[in-house]
Amino acid sequence: MKKLHCKNKFNFVFFEDSRCNGPEGSCFKMGGEFELLLQRAAKLEPLFIIHGGDKVYTVEKKYV
Repeated sequence: MKKLHCKNKFNFVFFEDSRCNGPEGSCFKMGGEFELLLQRAAKLEPLFIIHGGDKVYTVEKKYV
């Protein structure tokens, strides 16, 4: 593994699993939790934010 040397320090945010009400729900309409998380993350003044997750509710084609 190669070590990178960065002259300028920076912050980044990674979060995941913004669960909601299953495949019928919208994770971006969680009653403000997602927005609150983004507001708190923004206070860190990150260079970038990564949102990941691994939750799979169904394999039905209409949800893919």
